[in-house]
Amino acid sequence: MIYRSVFTLFFLLSTAIHAQSWVTAGSVSAPGSRPSISVPGANIAWIADGSLNAPKIFRTTNGGTNWLSVPVNGITNEIYCIWAISDVVAFVGEGYVNGNAKLLKTTNAGLNWSVVLETSSNGGHFTGISFTKINGNRFGLAIAEKIYRTQNSGVNWLEINAGVVGVSNAQNSLMIVDNEFYGFGLNNGAARISL
Repeated sequence: MIYRSVFTLFFLLSTAIHAQSWVTAGSVSAPGSRPSISVPGANIAWIADGSLNAPKIFRTTNGGTNWLSVPVNGITNEIYCIWAISDVVAFVGEGYVNGNAKLLKTTNAGLNWSVVLETSSNGGHFTGISFTKINGNRFGLAIAEKIYRTQNSGVNWLEINAGVVGVSNAQNSLMIVDNEFYGFGLNNGAARISL
């Protein structure tokens, strides 16, 4: 009986210590119908989406107390994916279009955006981007109708075989575990995990 009481007390204390709760981290006004979020640090987060020809990007550097609207000069379409590396460096991928979608990068919190990759005229739009957090975000993947890989922090991109032909990929489903393992989901088929 004593053992049961001690165990119950230990269980209750352990549960109370490890319990987690969700806390509101501020809000943004009308980010779009399917916003993407990237969190590169404890107090830094970026949100991107918009609608059709009206891209929107927001960022916080104080844990969501304040959200700033990020300039989108040079971005012409809704954004389907974002990956932030810091409070000033981020990548975004244009969505909604069937081709000529741009993957863009900023190194100054959105004051300027440069195109680092563009799909072909029938190459779809970007639905996911992900980097490893080891080695300074050196290794990354971006997915449109094809998968592109970088091994130098997004300076150069190389098309790699996705292992799927003629099947659309699902939005924001790209993930990287390490430099050799990634996975993504599909709109028209079973999810794939590739090595």
